[in-house]
Amino acid sequence: MKAESQIVTIGKHRIHVELYQQPQNTESIIMVNGALATTASFTNCVKYLSNGLNVILFDLPFSGQSKPYNPVSLDFS
Repeated sequence: MKAESQIVTIGKHRIHVELYQQPQNTESIIMVNGALATTASFTNCVKYLSNGLNVILFDLPFSGQSKPYNPVSLDFS
């Protein structure tokens, strides 16, 4: 199953979001990863959960596929 991917802006951060959706699924689950994990951490979970649920994944602002959209600035002025 292929994900529908998009970049969502929340405040000053841009977040990579993936949606695995089946027309027959009426309920959804949002998978929240830890600080050192990314959407890739849920690959096996998506295989099993997407048969009965719409699965929503996201990368934190400074990791995974969100990282290129949130450059780190060390300017403290």
